Amino acid sequence: MKITRITVYALDLPLTHPNFLSGGRLRFDTRDSSFVRIDTDAGLPG
Repeated sequence: MKITRITVYALDLPLTHPNFLSGGRLRFDTRDSSFVRIDTDAGLPG
């Protein structure tokens, strides 16, 4: 089995509750996220 394709997705996922840092001066409503999909010559994605 060999890797035939690697795909990377970058998404901003919304938070149900905002996240505060630096004593409340920085507010984050989303989280930067990365997802990686790897496809093989056997047809198996993961």
